[in-house]
Amino acid sequence: MNKSPRSRISKNPAVLHRAALRTTKGMSGARPEIKETGRIGLTVGRWFRRNRLLLVLAILFLPVLFACGSSDKEKLEAQGYSHYTCPMHPQIHEYRPGTCPICHMDLVPVKSPEKEDRKAPDSRPSTTTVNISQERQQLIGVSYSPVRKMDASFHLETTGRGAFDPELGVAVQEYLMVHRDPSLRGAAISRLKLLGMGTREIANIMRYRAAYESLYNPRDGGPVWVYATLYESDAGAVKPGYSARVHIPGTRTEGFQGEVISLSPVVGSTTRTIDARILVPNAGGQIRPDSFVHVDISVPLGEALVIPRSAIVDNGQSRYVFVHRGNGRLEVRNIEMGPEIEEGVVVLDGLEEDELVVEHGTFLIDSEAQLKSSFQQFDRSSDTGHSHGSGNQAPKSLQRSDSPSGGHR
Repeated sequence: MNKSPRSRISKNPAVLHRAALRTTKGMSGARPEIKETGRIGLTVGRWFRRNRLLLVLAILFLPVLFACGSSDKEKLEAQGYSHYTCPMHPQIHEYRPGTCPICHMDLVPVKSPEKEDRKAPDSRPSTTTVNISQERQQLIGVSYSPVRKMDASFHLETTGRGAFDPELGVAVQEYLMVHRDPSLRGAAISRLKLLGMGTREIANIMRYRAAYESLYNPRDGGPVWVYATLYESDAGAVKPGYSARVHIPGTRTEGFQGEVISLSPVVGSTTRTIDARILVPNAGGQIRPDSFVHVDISVPLGEALVIPRSAIVDNGQSRYVFVHRGNGRLEVRNIEMGPEIEEGVVVLDGLEEDELVVEHGTFLIDSEAQLKSSFQQFDRSSDTGHSHGSGNQAPKSLQRSDSPSGGHR
């Protein structure tokens, strides 16, 4: 009698175990992973249980450690320093005094960048005086010039055109005809103001009656008007009564003398300029209507201190001069410049009358002063360098009190 397949399965445990191994032979790669994962989880769990006290203490003391570190940093920054470092190993950064772990030198404080001047470096000599012997001054050709007080005036150069303004000329003639009639005089004045004439100029119409005819009827040999163009920034310096000289381009004439009669109260809407009306009494018929001219207006400044232009050192950030103090000593002094005039440069502040300033040789003196200043800064910085015989020149509050200063240990 045949046995069923179910009855042929052995009930021996050893046989069953071998059969199970054969059945799961293809899954041999998965079970070790599961087993290994379980082992890792068991190991981590045991570690947490055994070291939970250490974890709690670390969590509690971690903010305290950060607070101590930030407190040291804040104290250091309050004194104007960013960190401590080793002069020989600048990669070392600490927030409290100590020694270098590499060469065992005392750490030195480094100034905070926020406390330093962030402006562009000033090329003016850092010292206020420069000592140059008389022999060396003679060698480089130093000469002096006194600070002079004089009646100064500067020349405002601009352009202009020969005036040809028929509308204004006709309005002036109408005013001259009706200025005695009170009922019509007001309307004539209003029209003149609309055309750009000021109150003072209207009051002086009778004085320049013949000249106004040239606005619409130019005549050879008679007076002519010139309209000089002024920028708004320059118009405030020009006043009626100032003298002006008109030059005609392309000619060899020395120009024609004129006088500023008035300034137009109207500013050009597109050019943002103001016309200065200049009367030239006798142009000899050479200034034609609408012709292009150069205008030089003399602006008086009154009494002012003047020095030669060559005495000023301009480094783009400041302007200074070298003032003679005797015995080879030169003082570096900042000045405030005014306008340039024919005699030199007006000084608004920084100098006194009759003081001596270097006129020639300023470039060489400035170069030597810069060089000496650089050497002085180098000497000061080298004092805090790797010196075995001398200590680091740090503030006493930042120096270590538990170790000797400087040198290897």
